[in-house]
Amino acid sequence: MTPQFLCVQCKRKTDALDRGMYRKFVSGTDEKFLCLHCLSEKFGIPEDIFREKAEFLQRNCALFY
Repeated sequence: MTPQFLCVQCKRKTDALDRGMYRKFVSGTDEKFLCLHCLSEKFGIPEDIFREKAEFLQRNCALFY
Protein backbone atom coordinates (compact mmCIF):
# COMPACT_ATOMS: atom_id res chain seq x y z
CA MET A 1 0.00 0.00 0.00
CA THR A 2 1.38 3.42 -0.95
CA PRO A 3 1.61 6.11 1.73
CA GLN A 4 -0.90 8.97 1.65
CA PHE A 5 0.72 12.38 1.40
CA LEU A 6 -1.43 15.36 2.35
CA CYS A 7 -0.92 19.01 1.44
CA VAL A 8 0.62 20.68 4.48
CA GLN A 9 -1.50 23.78 3.91
CA CYS A 10 -5.02 22.60 2.99
CA LYS A 11 -4.77 18.87 3.91
CA ARG A 12 -5.89 17.61 0.46
CA LYS A 13 -4.47 14.31 -0.72
CA THR A 14 -1.56 14.94 -3.12
CA ASP A 15 -0.83 12.88 -6.20
CA ALA A 16 2.34 12.30 -8.24
CA LEU A 17 1.78 15.54 -10.17
CA ASP A 18 1.54 17.61 -6.98
CA ARG A 19 4.59 15.98 -5.45
CA GLY A 20 6.61 16.24 -8.66
CA MET A 21 5.94 19.95 -9.02
CA TYR A 22 6.84 20.51 -5.38
CA ARG A 23 10.08 18.59 -5.83
CA LYS A 24 10.87 20.48 -9.04
CA PHE A 25 10.25 24.00 -7.72
CA VAL A 26 10.68 23.85 -3.93
CA SER A 27 12.73 20.93 -2.69
CA GLY A 28 13.74 17.67 -4.28
CA THR A 29 14.19 15.96 -0.92
CA ASP A 30 11.15 16.99 1.16
CA GLU A 31 8.55 14.42 2.13
CA LYS A 32 5.93 17.08 2.96
CA PHE A 33 4.18 18.67 0.01
CA LEU A 34 1.79 21.35 -1.21
CA CYS A 35 -0.99 20.48 -3.65
CA LEU A 36 -1.00 22.22 -7.05
CA HIS A 37 -3.65 24.68 -5.86
CA CYS A 38 -1.59 25.82 -2.85
CA LEU A 39 1.67 25.72 -4.82
CA SER A 40 0.23 27.93 -7.57
CA GLU A 41 -0.95 30.41 -4.91
CA LYS A 42 2.53 30.38 -3.34
CA PHE A 43 4.10 31.40 -6.65
CA GLY A 44 1.27 33.72 -7.72
CA ILE A 45 0.53 31.76 -10.92
CA PRO A 46 -3.04 30.99 -12.04
CA GLU A 47 -3.77 27.34 -11.22
CA ASP A 48 -4.86 26.38 -14.76
CA ILE A 49 -1.57 27.64 -16.26
CA PHE A 50 0.43 25.99 -13.48
CA ARG A 51 -1.41 22.68 -14.06
CA GLU A 52 -0.74 22.89 -17.82
CA LYS A 53 2.99 23.34 -17.19
CA ALA A 54 2.91 20.55 -14.60
CA GLU A 55 1.39 18.12 -17.08
CA PHE A 56 4.06 19.03 -19.64
CA LEU A 57 6.83 18.48 -17.10
CA GLN A 58 5.27 15.22 -15.95
CA ARG A 59 5.82 13.79 -19.42
CA ASN A 60 9.42 15.03 -19.57
CA CYS A 61 10.94 15.01 -16.06
CA ALA A 62 12.09 12.16 -13.80
CA LEU A 63 10.95 13.92 -10.58
CA PHE A 64 7.34 12.84 -11.26
CA TYR A 65 6.86 9.33 -9.93
